[in-house]
Amino acid sequence: MKFLKWMLIIVAVFVLLAAGGLAFYDAGDWTPLFRAYKGKLISAPVTNMVSENEIAMYDVELGSDTGRNVMCRASVPESSSGKRGSWPAVILVAGMETGRKVVDTLPPQKNMMVMALDYPQSVKLDFSNNVTTARSVWAAREAAMHMVSSVLLAGDFVAAQPMVNKERVVLAGIGEGAFICAAAAAADDQNQFSHVVLIQAGANIGRLIEMNARRLKLPGSAATAGRIGEWLFKPIEPVRYIERIAPRPLTMLNGKADDWMPAEAAQKLFDRAREPKKLIWLKGQHATPDDKKLVADLANRILVELPQAGPTTAIGIATDMMGR
Repeated sequence: MKFLKWMLIIVAVFVLLAAGGLAFYDAGDWTPLFRAYKGKLISAPVTNMVSENEIAMYDVELGSDTGRNVMCRASVPESSSGKRGSWPAVILVAGMETGRKVVDTLPPQKNMMVMALDYPQSVKLDFSNNVTTARSVWAAREAAMHMVSSVLLAGDFVAAQPMVNKERVVLAGIGEGAFICAAAAAADDQNQFSHVVLIQAGANIGRLIEMNARRLKLPGSAATAGRIGEWLFKPIEPVRYIERIAPRPLTMLNGKADDWMPAEAAQKLFDRAREPKKLIWLKGQHATPDDKKLVADLANRILVELPQAGPTTAIGIATDMMGR
């Protein structure tokens, strides 16, 4: 009887612990874990530096005391060397396949630092069967989770550059990078980012997976894929974090006719955000970070205007003609 009693107590304890863990996963605050995973920046060796048209471009591998290593690519204006605190800076987070290469597609920026990150691991999506789908989805989840901490580490690196104006550092995310940037901005307890830009972002990752399941050729029913995706990606669900971007200005850019990221999902996320905020509606369909028109518009609008923005104000909703 005593043995049975102790077994029941042990089982009850495990059940309570499991329930507590599930409750935290469902509604807990992940930002302390993102900051802990980031660690402290301890190394940043520079390689592959080239100089052309008054722009220096180089790769840098950021290392932290938690064992994190993040490959980045930076573009800096040579003409501003010697002017301490003179550069605005933009940290870009694109898609998993694009990573730091997005810097190569941008028009030369002679008045600011631009930096983009690779994801911490190479993710090759294979939805040909249930096994490969499970592996792909889990790998994408892990990459996204680690990427939040990597963005914070990149913020440390940019802030340490003597020529960067620390009050003019923009964090901009495209596609899945926008979800990561929302979480990173919420975890930014050092106020590294002065302005946050989310491009093609929306609320409810699970619903978005469900709506695109057939296009992605996911096995099984779309509803099941959505429910599983919602649960797996809860730690980076942007609805959790969007309110915590304030009082820093938030700008969202979305397409009215984007069938990957419906306008209602973007509007729902925007409505949850607090002031100051701005929603810009783009013409055209969904564009990828490799789309030359998209990155040209990104450079002209985000890289030039936002780092030079004035004091924090309520900036409302706008319609913009850029986009495809």
